[in-house]
Amino acid sequence: MPRIDLKQGEQKKHVARALKELRDGYVIVAPLEHGYVYLADAFSPYSVRAMHVLRKDADGIASQVLAHSAQTVA
Repeated sequence: MPRIDLKQGEQKKHVARALKELRDGYVIVAPLEHGYVYLADAFSPYSVRAMHVLRKDADGIASQVLAHSAQTVA
């Protein structure tokens, strides 16, 4: 998967591509102020497992999940 510079090109295209890649099961590593965050589809066991492997998590380690709404959580 290629590296994408978010400062180049159109932000809408970058977001659309990121959403497509997440839906296709890929894990995205995105920079934050003081480190990186792993983005994966929380509803895809394959994607979640891939993220844990990339992070070298021990078995049973939970991840933080951001949800769009309370309905999504339910």
